[in-house]
Amino acid sequence: IEEIEKETNGTIVKLYLKPVDEENGIEDFTNEWVITRIVKKYSDFIQYPIKMLSSDKDNKKEEKTLNSMKPIWRKSKDETNEEEINEFYKHISHDWQNPLKTIFYKAEGNLEFFSILFIPSKAPFDFYFQGYKGGLSLYVKKVLIMENDEDLLPKYMRFVKGVVESSDLNLNISRETLQNDRIILQIKKSLTRKVLDILAELIEKDREKYLTFFKEFGNALKEGIISDPENREKIIPLLLFESTFDENKLTTLDEYLQRMKNDQKEIYAIVSESRTLAENSPQIEILKNKGYEVLLLLNPIDEIMVQYITEYKQKKLKIIGKGKLDIENEETKKEVEKKSKEMKKFIEYATNKLSSQVKEVRLSENLVTSPCCLTGEEFDVSPSLERYLKKENSLFNSSKRILELNPFHPVIIKIYEKFSQDSNAPEIGDYCELLLDYSLISEGQLPVNPSKFNKLFSDLMEKGLSS
Repeated sequence: IEEIEKETNGTIVKLYLKPVDEENGIEDFTNEWVITRIVKKYSDFIQYPIKMLSSDKDNKKEEKTLNSMKPIWRKSKDETNEEEINEFYKHISHDWQNPLKTIFYKAEGNLEFFSILFIPSKAPFDFYFQGYKGGLSLYVKKVLIMENDEDLLPKYMRFVKGVVESSDLNLNISRETLQNDRIILQIKKSLTRKVLDILAELIEKDREKYLTFFKEFGNALKEGIISDPENREKIIPLLLFESTFDENKLTTLDEYLQRMKNDQKEIYAIVSESRTLAENSPQIEILKNKGYEVLLLLNPIDEIMVQYITEYKQKKLKIIGKGKLDIENEETKKEVEKKSKEMKKFIEYATNKLSSQVKEVRLSENLVTSPCCLTGEEFDVSPSLERYLKKENSLFNSSKRILELNPFHPVIIKIYEKFSQDSNAPEIGDYCELLLDYSLISEGQLPVNPSKFNKLFSDLMEKGLSS
């Protein structure tokens, strides 16, 4: 550095450009369009004007300011209008629709930053694909440092679009150092809580708008139950479920608790592939009989998610079909215990006959109109999740389940009577197989051996019609 004589104030910066090589990413930086595009992308909001002096073919000088110098996120909501907000959203998101919700958020105190966040109206077509890239645009001192910065919000909030600007970060911060930067971690924590607060406000004050959000991004929000233990208690009240209470309305857990019967001890939920199968499942007959509401978990992520919600507001969440359902009175329990002793040999026979498909056959206290159903142990995965996991991993092994029989059903009583008369009768084994297939069909699954099931079924019909 040395002192020189210069007629005017200011600094002259001379850039020596490499030859244009577009194949290797070296553009023509003497091209006005290229320069304009770069300034617009990285320095559009710097508070000083960036001007370009150019000459036309007649050598007339023309001066043009390339940057807008107006960062919308530095304004308050009152200083902007809906048209300006929607225009900016479309510019950064490449979405042709207006946003569902706009959040202006300015943090002050030990940590200062400005932000404008958007919740889109509709999920992109590839939103739930593994390669989807979310993230916010990060500005430092109004200079764009990084697009699609995924470190500013947790992954389950990848639906949020927007801009964050901080003056506390270094201009030369790299993607490698961002993840562990203390300021970035604080910004992430602050933004996450702000988004959850806005969603809580939305579900309370504008249910229709929240339903639009949840329909598009609800499954992403459920990921937060699994991956964000710090904010789990804030996310749980934002979840919506189908239930047996009203087939046309989704419900929150708080609304479920308000409707619970006085004698109801637990929150009940069933995992299934469809509403029809869930509502008609033999497993919830006893609950419907008592007028208890059941939540319907119809998405594969639901079953994984509820493992992290063991209870809510001191009420245990019970998944129907996993472990025993302790709901009947002592009188019924004693009656079933008595029947279990009486039918012990038949139960052992059925267990041995079906040992390649089930781990146990036992009597049930909770079946009302159905002769039988399949259940699992407390930590077994449901059949619907099992089928989903098999699609993802062909090596996934299925677990054996428990066949429960209704000792008061006419079909079971008749089969037991035939067994008592002749325990070696070959049709007893066929009946056991039919009971298993019946249970599988009631869950929306195929029989173990469809062709054998068809033959046994037609044989039984023929006998019944000829008698």
